[in-house]
Amino acid sequence: MENLQVDLYINLVRGIANKFQHFGNFEDLVQEGCIGLVKAHERFDPERGVKFSTYAYKWIWKYIKEESCRWSKQMKTETPLLEEFVAAKINEPQPLLKDMQGFFLNLSPRDTSVLANRVLLGRGLEEVGKELGVSRERVRQIESKIKENLKKKLRSRLGEIR
Repeated sequence: MENLQVDLYINLVRGIANKFQHFGNFEDLVQEGCIGLVKAHERFDPERGVKFSTYAYKWIWKYIKEESCRWSKQMKTETPLLEEFVAAKINEPQPLLKDMQGFFLNLSPRDTSVLANRVLLGRGLEEVGKELGVSRERVRQIESKIKENLKKKLRSRLGEIR
């Protein structure tokens, strides 16, 4: 296959994303499905005698499922903490915000880069890892450490407020 025309297979992507719509933002799922479609196109071998749509299905499914799992984990872990943060912010905004500003200002340049690339820009582990010259697993560990430290900081601060 020379050129991939995404619009020919977008209905396949949307159909799979529709099965996961309760586990994430539909448009995000479609976007991840399109990434899976491109990956399938890169790896497809027409000599094997399999239709492209059949082959692409598993790749699209994989990427959409991964996105729905990430979204689900994020909602389970961050929503209660975010609700506590907002409640505390309403009750005592200035000291808490200054404390959080201090937390972010004390991050190392590498930690700041990981946080900005992963959370703000939504870049992938592998992409960030290549930029920083570390493995994708190391990027995941750094991100996890930052989030855990932030949670500890927020919980201790929220404990002082209550």
